[in-house]
Amino acid sequence: MLNLAPIFENAIDACDEFGDHLRVPPLPVAVYMMQRDVINHYRYAATHYFPISLTEPYLQDSSLGPPFAKWAKFTNDDFDLLSFTCITLMRYTSRLVYMTAYPGLESSGRLRETKDRCDGLTHPICDHNYAGKALGIHINDDNTLTITRFGDQLETETKNIGDRKLLRSISEQCLAEADSLESLNCKFGKICGKLIEDHPPNKPFDVLNESFWV
Repeated sequence: MLNLAPIFENAIDACDEFGDHLRVPPLPVAVYMMQRDVINHYRYAATHYFPISLTEPYLQDSSLGPPFAKWAKFTNDDFDLLSFTCITLMRYTSRLVYMTAYPGLESSGRLRETKDRCDGLTHPICDHNYAGKALGIHINDDNTLTITRFGDQLETETKNIGDRKLLRSISEQCLAEADSLESLNCKFGKICGKLIEDHPPNKPFDVLNESFWV
């Protein structure tokens, strides 16, 4: 649905191949935690308010206005939190990739591969920072929703939700994607366990942040 798998796969590929070159030991554990945040908030946003009927009693007679207004407000709040977890994961995953893949490529004389191996998250982060695009789903006032998916450029699609059966279908797609992310997170967790043995995360480091991942 939101095409989030490449973010997880970037971390797996970098650490699997270049984990021995890790320059910031706490990063894998931090990224693992942020992957969990994305999965948990994804499931919550897809099930909390998003697929419910506007006839639910707790949507009626609200100080927020008609049922649609209250439903949209809480749905957007849930997906805003998901968006926050996604951009946080993207930034730290970008840093993790650079802090493993780049030194690994440098040591093996393969720096020409840096752009392909390390820059996959730079454009989406810039789309968020400078174009105001946020990964996830946003409910609009005109009875439509906008889906923003991950890619080299963040891609948006607008759908009419006059037929609210569409919401149930989208919710199911979100949950299916969350399940697939769970598998990737489990794979990354195993890699983290091995890295911790050789790179204890509670050690000082002196590598600075770079502009392209913040």
